[in-house]
Amino acid sequence: MSRLILIIPALVVIAMIVALAKSPSSAQDRRDDGASFEGHFLTVVKKSNPGTSVELEKVRLKTMGGRSFLVGTGADTPDNWQKGQTVWVALDDVAELTTFATLDELRKAVGQDAQKKDGGR
Repeated sequence: MSRLILIIPALVVIAMIVALAKSPSSAQDRRDDGASFEGHFLTVVKKSNPGTSVELEKVRLKTMGGRSFLVGTGADTPDNWQKGQTVWVALDDVAELTTFATLDELRKAVGQDAQKKDGGR
């Protein structure tokens, strides 16, 4: 009987350790949220160049060489030199993401930002 009392708690502890080892971490949960960009248009502000943004569509999350990237097509917005090109942005360089439901919403936001930079002209 005394052996049984010692074995049961040990089995419970082992089961808890196995369950915790198999559960995804919060970082893994964030990495798996890439599907939420489907059908949206994004502006991405990078830590390395916060003065400009990257406008993308058809964005998905990809991994290369152990690093995660946002990969999308340059959106059709004014002055976007990456329009139509495949663009890779390192996820660890992302400072800010803004999502838009339509291309028109993205164009309006980009146009308003350009007006602010030009001093409202």
